[in-house]
Amino acid sequence: MKKDLETAFIFRRSFLGFLWGVVIFAPLFVAGYWFKSASSETLDTYGVGIENPYVIGGIAFYMLVGAAYTFVTSHLKHMERVIRLMSEKDNDKMLPAQSLRISKKIFKDSVGFGLIQFLKYYSVIVVVYLLVSGNVLRTLFNYLDDTGDIPEAAVAFVIAGLTLLLGHIYTRYFLAAQIRFVWFVYASRFGEGLSRSALFDEVERLNSVNKGDGLAATAGYLKRDMAVDVASLAASFSVNSEGVGSDVAKGYARGMAIDATEYSKMRLNYRQYKDAYTKLYSKSPELSPKLLSL
Repeated sequence: MKKDLETAFIFRRSFLGFLWGVVIFAPLFVAGYWFKSASSETLDTYGVGIENPYVIGGIAFYMLVGAAYTFVTSHLKHMERVIRLMSEKDNDKMLPAQSLRISKKIFKDSVGFGLIQFLKYYSVIVVVYLLVSGNVLRTLFNYLDDTGDIPEAAVAFVIAGLTLLLGHIYTRYFLAAQIRFVWFVYASRFGEGLSRSALFDEVERLNSVNKGDGLAATAGYLKRDMAVDVASLAASFSVNSEGVGSDVAKGYARGMAIDATEYSKMRLNYRQYKDAYTKLYSKSPELSPKLLSL
C-alpha cells in the first residue's frame, strides 16, 4: 500500500507538470504536426522554412521557455522529494501540499545553494568540456578554410567524443555518489546559519563513515538507469500509432520512467544517509524545524 501511495505521488507530480507543459507547448505540438503533414508545396506557399525569421524566432523562444520550465519544475520536484523523505516518521510522510509549499518558499535559497554546489563539484569538468569543444571548433574552422586536414579533424572529434562519454560516466555515477548526501544535509541544517563550506564538510564526514556505500550507490545508479532505458524503450514500442498524440504519449511514458528511477535513487541515497548520520551523531536525522515552520 505504501509503495502504491508513493507511485501515485510520483505520477501526480509528473502529471501536473505535464499539464502545464501541454499548456505552454501546445502551439509547438500543433506546429510540429502541421510541419510533418504539410507538403513541400504548402510550405513554400506559406513561406515557412528555416530561413524564415519568424520560424527562427519561434524556435529560439520555445528553447528559452522550455529550458526555464524544465529547470523550475525539476528543481521543485527534487526538493519536494528530499523534504518528503526526511519528514518520514513511523512510515507516515508529509502531505504533498505541504511539501510542495515548502519547496516553493525555499526555491530562491535552494537554487543559490545548488549553484554553489555546481561550481564546487562541476567547474573542472565544465572547463574540460569547453577546452575540448574549442579544439573541435578550431580544427573544424581550419578544415573549412583549407588550412587543416581530415586526420586532424577526425582526431579532435574522437577526443571530444571520448571526453563527453567519460565525463558523463564520471558525473552521472561516480561524482553523483560522492555528493549524494548534499541535499539531505541542506534540508537538515537549513536556517542554522552554517556556511556553505561547513555543509560540504559534513557531507565529507558522512561519506567517510561507510566508504563502501559510495560504490554501492554507483552500482545502484547504473542498475536503475539500465532499467529506465529498457522501460522507456518498451514504452516507445508499445505506442505504435503515429502523429502528435503518440509523440506526446511516448515522451510522457519516458518522463514517468525517468521520474520513478530518480526517486528510487534518492530513496537509496536517503537510506545510506540515515545510516551514516545515525552512526556519526548517534541519532536519526530530522528535517530542519525552520522548514517545518514555513
